[in-house]
Formats: sequence, C-alpha cells, structure tokens
Amino acid sequence: MWTPDICIYHDPCDDGFGSAWAVWRKWGEAVDFRPTNYGLPVPDEAIDGKHVLISDFSFKPDVLEALAARAASIVILDHHKTAESDLIAYRVASAVTAAGLAPVDEWIAAYRFEDSHPARRSDFGMLHVAPNVLAMFDMNRSGAMLTWRFCFPGEKPPQLVRHLQDRDLWHMALPDTRRLSLYLRSFERDFEKWTVISETLEGRAFSRHDMFVEMEAIERAYDRQLADMVPAARLEKIGRWHDVPVAHAPYAFASDLAHELLLAHPDAPFAAVCVHAHGARSYSLRSQDSRQDVSEVARQFGGGGHRNAAGFRCPA
Repeated sequence: MWTPDICIYHDPCDDGFGSAWAVWRKWGEAVDFRPTNYGLPVPDEAIDGKHVLISDFSFKPDVLEALAARAASIVILDHHKTAESDLIAYRVASAVTAAGLAPVDEWIAAYRFEDSHPARRSDFGMLHVAPNVLAMFDMNRSGAMLTWRFCFPGEKPPQLVRHLQDRDLWHMALPDTRRLSLYLRSFERDFEKWTVISETLEGRAFSRHDMFVEMEAIERAYDRQLADMVPAARLEKIGRWHDVPVAHAPYAFASDLAHELLLAHPDAPFAAVCVHAHGARSYSLRSQDSRQDVSEVARQFGGGGHRNAAGFRCPA
C-alpha cells in the first residue's frame, strides 16, 4: 500500500491544516507533517527516497522537479487555479467516482509512477516531466475534502471537513460555518484537539451546546474588532490596479476583512489585506465574479490561488 512518509500542507490555513488532519487520521504519527506557504523555504529536509503527499498546496515546476529528483514519489492534491495551470503536465484524470476517490493504490497504479509519460511531455512541450509525480486538481472541492476523499474513499466526510470546505470555497451554505471557523482559530492547530471538535460536532463528545455558546461569544468579539479595521483601510496601487482598498491586520482577520472591504468599496477592482510576519509582507486578495481575477494579480508577484481569493508574498 502506498503510504506517505511526509505530508507538506498549506499553512497558516484552516483548509490546509484540515488536509493534514485527514492524513493524520489515516496514517497517524507515521507521517512527518511539514507546514509551508508561498515564498517560504522549501521544507525538503531528509526527503531523499521518501514518499511525499502535498495537500492543499503546490510548488512551481522547477521546485517540484528538484524535489522529484530526490523523493521516491510525490502525490499532489490541490484545488488552486494557478497551480493547476502551472502543473498541467502532471495532472491526471480525476479518479472521483460517486462513492469518492478510488482507493489510493488503485488510483496510483492506474497511472504508473514508473512510466515516463512521453505523451504528457509532447502534449505540453515539456522536456523534463518527472515520472514519479502525480497531481490531481478539483476546483469544486477544498483541499481538506480532496484529501479526506483520497485517504478515506467511499466514507462519508465528517461535518468538520464539510464546514472547512464550505468556508474555504466561500459557499457559506451550512449553518454555523463562520462561527466554527472562528472557534477553530481560538485554539492552537492541534490534531488531537481538532479530533475532539470533530467528535463534538458529530455528537460523540462533550456538549455541543457548550461549544456553540463559546462560538457565539467568539464571533461577537471578532466582529467588533473587524468593524474597527474597515475604516482604517487606504486606497493604494497594486501592480497596474489603482484605488485598491488595503488594510493591515493579523492573518486571522485577512479573509473576512478583505470581504468587508469589498462591500465598503463597490467600485474597487479588488480588495487586499497586508499581513506582516516572518520578515515579509503577505497580501491576501479577494474579489467577486464581476471584478478582477485576483489569481492573475497574485501570479504577477509570484503567488497564486483562485479567481476570487488569492495571495502573494514579498520582502518587508
């Protein structure tokens, strides 16, 4: 059975950690978990001869080729638009069935790691396509949902994963998704703690009532802070786009604050929140279908993401 030795996942991101949590639920402490983000050093320590699962994240082709030259195999599960276009030569046809993903070994065997994939090389004009890399992209699922279905084919995803997807894709169709996401952020990201929260949502641990009381209080305090941040935004120029509302805030506020800025500035091409951390500036960009595709904005600065939610990192 194919088993990852290393899991590289998107951080700091609830959907990214949810992806890692799904891997942990499947394989436990046998996996070495490594968080990363765009612009950070590649977590490639002791990767030689290892099987690597990259969840809710992708590297640029040149970085991926360098990793593939050392790793035994690499499987990528991602749902970001820019990553799919960058890694189209590695993309395999979706193995999703009505029941979910085919079992891991069946999915991998269908594409044969040892095959040099000459068709992929000629189709995409690439001279060097690592034969030990497979990537599956699904724009209709979040990273956590993709990874859960990869790890547990045919099993119903837990409510926690469904809420993570609801938030990450910005559907907000499930009740209490926003409150739950804020509740999750009130704790350190910890696999065992998230397991307790998942079991509570399923009605198998502690009191759902007590948890939801806490969620309501956390959301109320969060919204008060958010309301104070919106007027502090300034109109700035990002790339060739003028009059972009930009606010500075901790990462925990980035997504919601950017959406509030969109509401407050209906004529802006998009909105941005700048986060100062780790000696750099990270920009979270948000848009709407009627406005600028921010994945293209982020790409110009070496970042990536979705049409309406993307980001990039630059020196402080």
